[in-house]
Amino acid sequence: MAELFHPLPIGQSLLPPLVLGIAVVFWLIGFDIIYSMQDFEFDRKQGLRSLVTAWGPKSAFTAAFLSHMIMLGLLLIYGITLKMRVAFIIGWLIILFCLAFEHWIARRRSLKWINTAFFRLNAVISAVFFFVVATEIMFPFFRRIQ
Repeated sequence: MAELFHPLPIGQSLLPPLVLGIAVVFWLIGFDIIYSMQDFEFDRKQGLRSLVTAWGPKSAFTAAFLSHMIMLGLLLIYGITLKMRVAFIIGWLIILFCLAFEHWIARRRSLKWINTAFFRLNAVISAVFFFVVATEIMFPFFRRIQ
């Protein structure tokens, strides 16, 4: 009966879900800042105090970049704490590439390109992460280093 009220088996660490949750928050912060860059002129003209208008596009972009770097670091910690190996590292590298490409696109600050960066690349990131974690769990032989 006690296991119904305890979210994890006794002795299992709360660190991985906590790290993953914080990583998702930093991912969200980063892509929300990038997405809000397309509203910079409107926000400035209307006197809205968004992060992009308050800090300027360059500083806001730096904040988004740092947020995504923290997210990548936390994802790596997540993978290490769960002893994930080959598939996870490959997926992490794909996510790193997608984030780098997203930031490269966002520097252009064209509405069309920001929408591409926001919707397509973030969809790829979430799908890749799901796939590699599922692969690591379903096929434990990926965890062995020969």
